[in-house]
Amino acid sequence: MNEIPLEEIQLNVRGALILLDVDGTLTADADYAVSPTARELLSRWGAENRVVLCTNTRDQARRARLAGLFRLPTTSGKYKKPSRKIVTEFVPPVPSKIIVIGDKCLVDGWFAVRIGASFIKSKRLVSGHERWFVKVSYWLDNIIFCIYSWFKNFL
Repeated sequence: MNEIPLEEIQLNVRGALILLDVDGTLTADADYAVSPTARELLSRWGAENRVVLCTNTRDQARRARLAGLFRLPTTSGKYKKPSRKIVTEFVPPVPSKIIVIGDKCLVDGWFAVRIGASFIKSKRLVSGHERWFVKVSYWLDNIIFCIYSWFKNFL
């Protein structure tokens, strides 16, 4: 598993449910800035798939602003990744192909495993102004990703 910048991810699927992480993947943590290339990519993916912003924020104002900004639905916030219950928000129908795109193996990757989805690890976007607990979670995730990548070479 390699990290891929969001703008370089190539998806050749139709009719899939794409659960796209926000903080660290689409934007830096707690930010709203997105590159024009990423916006165009979301539009292209959304033309043939169902793209949903999947964020763990409980801040409903942020969730609503993100939905309006990108013209995409968001998960409700009732459940947090990696809970499988998030998928119940899409019934019916849940497509047979689900793709999770995110920057954290411990959250987004584990979420994908739990719901039987494909996982694409994106290169993390950082602003340098992340909150301390976000920095700690990034640090832990980086360690786990390095260990996983190292062991993967021997399996």
